[in-house]
Amino acid sequence: MQQESWQLELIISSILLLIIGSYDDKIPDLILKYNSDEEFNFAFVIAALIPILVFIKSNPIAHIFLRGLWIGCIGLRYVSNDIDYSSFGYANKFDRFLKKKIVPIDNYIEKLERICSIIFSYSFLMVFDFLSFALFITIIQCIN
Repeated sequence: MQQESWQLELIISSILLLIIGSYDDKIPDLILKYNSDEEFNFAFVIAALIPILVFIKSNPIAHIFLRGLWIGCIGLRYVSNDIDYSSFGYANKFDRFLKKKIVPIDNYIEKLERICSIIFSYSFLMVFDFLSFALFITIIQCIN
């Protein structure tokens, strides 16, 4: 299941972007609504809400872009072989230099996999942080 989790990650990131995109026009209305309430700390909401929304929007976009790059690299890996440096006919010095400087595509794919998983996990964490913050603010409003 872990090997196929990238499909679920893409679906969740896409749904998250659709949900966030559909609420973009409602966020300023929400801020203006709370701005009229004298007891509510408007500066606190702005200071907390804007960075959270920026991270919540930018992380799924980065995740989808990098996951697409990862899928493309995997497809490229299946149709290509490793580089045969001896076929170039270079001197041994240049062969060693190229082998040292050119990273195998498998290492690149593994790094992309880790980065995508970290971005997705961080995005997921940020969404639930935002939801818990919104729930906290709602509870504080109900108590007062």
